[in-house]
Amino acid sequence: MRSHGRRASWVLSFAVTIAGGMLVGPLVPAGATIGEAKQRRRSPALHDHADQEQHGEVVDGAEGTESASWTRSVEARRNGAMVRTAPDAQRSEPRGLLAPGARFAVLDRRAGGGCSGDWLRVADDAWVCADHVTLVRAEPAVGPYPVLDDDAIVPFEYAFSGRAGTRAFARPSDIDAGTSAATLGTSWGLAIVGTDMWRGQPVARTTRGTWIVARELRWVEPSRFAGVTLARGQPATTLSVAWVRRGGAPTFADPDGRRRTGRLRGRALVPVGTEATAGGEPMTRLSEGGFVPSSLLVRPTRIAPPEGVARGERWIDVDLERQTLVAYEGAEPVFATLVSTGRRPGTTPVGLHRVWIKIAHATMDNVEDDDARQTYSMDGVPWIQYFAGDVALHAAYWHDGFGAVRSHGCVNLAPRDARWLYAFTSPRVPDGWARMFPPPGERGTPVHVR
Repeated sequence: MRSHGRRASWVLSFAVTIAGGMLVGPLVPAGATIGEAKQRRRSPALHDHADQEQHGEVVDGAEGTESASWTRSVEARRNGAMVRTAPDAQRSEPRGLLAPGARFAVLDRRAGGGCSGDWLRVADDAWVCADHVTLVRAEPAVGPYPVLDDDAIVPFEYAFSGRAGTRAFARPSDIDAGTSAATLGTSWGLAIVGTDMWRGQPVARTTRGTWIVARELRWVEPSRFAGVTLARGQPATTLSVAWVRRGGAPTFADPDGRRRTGRLRGRALVPVGTEATAGGEPMTRLSEGGFVPSSLLVRPTRIAPPEGVARGERWIDVDLERQTLVAYEGAEPVFATLVSTGRRPGTTPVGLHRVWIKIAHATMDNVEDDDARQTYSMDGVPWIQYFAGDVALHAAYWHDGFGAVRSHGCVNLAPRDARWLYAFTSPRVPDGWARMFPPPGERGTPVHVR
């Protein structure tokens, strides 16, 4: 995915508009019942106040801070709360966004511009306007965001709208009247936060707050592919792991390829050693014995830190030819995986870049691109890291084609890999934050694309 919006507008409004590649993964058939589709615990942060679980007794629902002395914490509202570096909307920089429902202790309070109430300090160089939070009696409570259920690899259930478009309703009762709030485009990706029954038919609620008749959805099963943590002491050039190409690969007892011993499934991770040639094509020795044609393996390469990476700094290397990603700590590779980059040359820009914002989840679309042949929209894309303007590392729940070009420019990752990298890179996102710019005086993790 790749955005056609302007970076400046994101910095001010945190709106993220991305062009999405419509690449559909495995689907549950249209019309599947709620019992057939996976159900997920509702996240109270994603529902309006009528559906929310109570986090604590509200002290004062008004925007002012007259009751601040009574409160134990402040809670970010449904859309989160913007954080700035100083208590003045005009003379400060954005730091990020507090996650909906997160509760923070008030460390200081001051009057300042651009806020009808006080500015409240919730961390070092982190101020929120009292207009955008609720005062509550409950103790402060934060956790990793987005919230995952036990054993879940993504924060939501996902589905696609119908191929002929799908109507979305502001409330279930509008379904009876046929009064829709919007008509979604063909095969738009939707993040589902809850399911219910309405007059005998299953309905699903989206992160947009709208309701959709569940039989019109095609449910998505996100990829369970994951990269590998690397042992120290990897080879100087190639690493000691490889993935079998998607078509699979035969194995042989000797490098001459005469006696076949078995077959490896596509995209299987295999520990490998040196290459050998015995009168035919190059063969790679398997660490557990036997050989496999080198051409049927994807083996990531190891490189030295490029110019611009500080000594000992963490950094990311993306290899466009092999469609691999390797994470480093200084000169030591620590993690490797398969990715999907831009289908058209140049859409994933080569060079050294740095992560400039991290976002827990967001909608990526191209609905404002007047030149687009087809509009796309993907809700709830998790673990986003923008590194080159509108190009990002992010999870892709809509396909399982990692290891081949697939996107409009972004680096698509399997969900578990995207989550791992989100925690690995800087800026580090504190618990309870939904978005994060690098703090003053710090730079984001380098991302090297070659």
